[in-house]
Amino acid sequence: MELFSQDDKQVPEFRSRRRFLSQIGCAAIFPFAAIAGKPAANGGEIIALNSAIAQSLLALGITRFGMPGVATYANTIIEPALPSSVFDIGSSTEPNLELLAASRPSMILYSPGSGPEPKRLREIAPIVAVPYYQPGMDHLDIAKNMLHSIAHITGTQTAEARYLEHLEWIFEQARKRTTLFQGRPLLGIDMAWARIFAVWGKGSPFDGVLRELGLSNAITDRDKAIGWKYMSFQQLLAMDDAWGINIGPLSKRTLNSPIWPMLPFVRNNRLISVPPSNQYIAGLPTIERLARTLGEALEAQS
Repeated sequence: MELFSQDDKQVPEFRSRRRFLSQIGCAAIFPFAAIAGKPAANGGEIIALNSAIAQSLLALGITRFGMPGVATYANTIIEPALPSSVFDIGSSTEPNLELLAASRPSMILYSPGSGPEPKRLREIAPIVAVPYYQPGMDHLDIAKNMLHSIAHITGTQTAEARYLEHLEWIFEQARKRTTLFQGRPLLGIDMAWARIFAVWGKGSPFDGVLRELGLSNAITDRDKAIGWKYMSFQQLLAMDDAWGINIGPLSKRTLNSPIWPMLPFVRNNRLISVPPSNQYIAGLPTIERLARTLGEALEAQS
């Protein structure tokens, strides 16, 4: 059976939870071994070209693969930690194609719209498109589709079902911790430049977590592909009822700025910080981490 042709392959999306789970077990099996160390002498490893794909592999129990930006992942993604069996193929912004070719991979998983040109990748190994940037689609659904896609082509559907059950348990525990915040608008703040702030709106990973926990997002529209948008200092001044959620972390320069204490959620002591996590390239494990840490932070504030 031919698993891949010279064209990019992309497995179907499953947007509803019922259909998503009902399709588990219908894909062909593609076996991979988890072997610690450097790239195997005979090759045959998977290459993950972004950290969301890498997170999905780890969630499925696949611990032997290559990826760019191992050090960057450790500093910005944090969880799940990369095992020593994951090998580096260059920087996250520009993977080293020579290292990539030398590892003689069995397949390259990439997201259209980022990374090297598919034509160049196809010269090295079969490539599989795992979409990440999908305007108009909620990011939680994108991350679930990504996990399902990778489980489909690696034959790890049982691990997929187990992980989704674990994620639902995380959501349920967080729901119990955050009941007192139902109906209160929460404003996810990520970065700031002078008088401009990056906040998480509709369709973002933050928004998906709030939806699962039965909480309200103070930002009800969307701008960028994964749901974040810019807001001015003046716009934030008008948000009298919002609780600020610092996902950043915000820089010391921002926190020491003379305008910072003027923001309503700072002035009224309604700012809550959670451990930082990179929401711009978020697989399901990053969403899991945000749900867990947000639940703990809101419970402590109750």
